[in-house]
Amino acid sequence: MRAQVAYVANADSGDISAYSIDSNRNLIVQGSPFPAGIEPFSVSVDLMARFAYAANFSGNNMSAYRIGSNGALTPVLGSPFEPGVAPISIAVDPVARFVYVANSGENNISRPMPPVPTAP
Repeated sequence: MRAQVAYVANADSGDISAYSIDSNRNLIVQGSPFPAGIEPFSVSVDLMARFAYAANFSGNNMSAYRIGSNGALTPVLGSPFEPGVAPISIAVDPVARFVYVANSGENNISRPMPPVPTAP
């Protein structure tokens, strides 16, 4: 069973914090913070909790991570990807095939390549 984890983008420190609740109901950090790009604004996770994505606003890119069974994030091969100018938000389609990025610097939505990595 995978850990239930909440991910938070930390724009000022350029990383992502991961939180879960232990058996004593304490909020704990799972090996975090994890490095992201410059000024990550948002984090999105696919519905099966296999991958997480961060929109790095000032870095003009997005970081992609594989989520471990304990909630730890490991960058996927080729990350970060360049979706457009000033990405601010990310969404993953319901069947986890594509990632969509809202780019505030271009007022558009892009689908960066490659698509969502496949699980092992």
